Amino acid sequence: MKNIGLILIVMLGLCCCSPEEEPTIRHSDLMGEWNWTQTDGGIGFHIHETPESTGKTVQFTLKDDFTYSLLENGQEVSSGTWQLSMEESIYSGETERAMEFFSEYQNKDLVMNGIVHVLEKDTLMLGDNYHDGLTSRYIRKNDNR
Repeated sequence: MKNIGLILIVMLGLCCCSPEEEPTIRHSDLMGEWNWTQTDGGIGFHIHETPESTGKTVQFTLKDDFTYSLLENGQEVSSGTWQLSMEESIYSGETERAMEFFSEYQNKDLVMNGIVHVLEKDTLMLGDNYHDGLTSRYIRKNDNR
């Protein structure tokens, strides 16, 4: 009888001590194709860039398996993986979703890594989470969900 009790206690202990799983961060609202429309911000809010002012169209596609492709002027310039994490936002002071692309692609005219805000279902805002920083706006090309 002692052995059965001991076995039950050990099994209960093993069940209670299993490693905690990372919480899943909601991302289904981000899937699809996004077109860059503008970037604003900077010291004194002096930066205002658009595809028309830069001569660059930028589109990225986010997939459910956390891969992406990025086109500039219709040519693929980057592809790889992306992730979501939770970071403290300087905008709200709250912990919010943050997106990061694992890429060496650089484009000073737009924000690709930062705090994520989805306005309605077709507008994505990415803020770089810096004081006097930049925020880029993207419009969903089509609803792939």
